[in-house]
Amino acid sequence: MAVSYNELVSSGAIVMNTSNLSTRNRATLKLLFVGALSMVMLIPLLIVHSVVEERQEMQLTAEQTIANRWGGITMAVGESDSVFIVISFLPASTCVNDWSLRMV
Repeated sequence: MAVSYNELVSSGAIVMNTSNLSTRNRATLKLLFVGALSMVMLIPLLIVHSVVEERQEMQLTAEQTIANRWGGITMAVGESDSVFIVISFLPASTCVNDWSLRMV
């Protein structure tokens, strides 16, 4: 005589305690929820990271473009009536002050 599972449950021979099941799995469910939430939060983080990298590349390209257009050899031609002053810092034992001025 074969007895089905439904007949055993309806007769009370098999009783499943569902309240104990939910308390046992509560920690596992919380851990799975935190893991899934962490994975979902990685998506905006990766998007922001890609935008930052793109803007850094754009900045480097702009700096190189400006340097290529405006940089290069610069030659100043013309008369010069300037007096150059060189400030040199010497050790305290060689002069009265900590620094001295020399005319070039």
